[in-house]
Amino acid sequence: MLREGVTAHRATRLDQPTRIGAGAYLMGYVHVGHDCQVGDGVILTQGVGLSGHCQVGPHAIIGGQAGLHQFVRVGAWAMVGGASKVSRDVLPFTLADGNPARHYRLNTVGLRRAGINGERYRVLEAAFRRLREGRSLEELPETEELRLLREFLQAPSKRQLSGFVRAEARLEG
Repeated sequence: MLREGVTAHRATRLDQPTRIGAGAYLMGYVHVGHDCQVGDGVILTQGVGLSGHCQVGPHAIIGGQAGLHQFVRVGAWAMVGGASKVSRDVLPFTLADGNPARHYRLNTVGLRRAGINGERYRVLEAAFRRLREGRSLEELPETEELRLLREFLQAPSKRQLSGFVRAEARLEG
């Protein structure tokens, strides 16, 4: 569904069109730049701006007035807070917010709604903790979500990964 004032630029290459996935919901005045790939079930709320070549994974939600820099990737089931400046990649299954956007924690509500709970959720929780600490994801039980996370991390990136909010910083602010 495309609401009022949505703009989408055509691709600069014939072999990879600008794509907006099935079931996506783009609220008023969203801009999708050239060569963007927007996954199925994505929600882009009021006034979101995607610069060229951005990738937004399936079922991601981007809050109002957030802006994505060129070539940024937002993973599946991620949620980006409103008015965030996203200049680096956002991990799948996480919440990111701020200027610049940084990872806070897992997207608990979105994961629960998707039926990702129990052991599957605990594996993601352990993976997020390890990534925040700069540790390997080895030795974690294999789940579909962990496979998707590894694929995201191994895929080429022009913008690198957004940072993490430290627990101490959350307590101070």
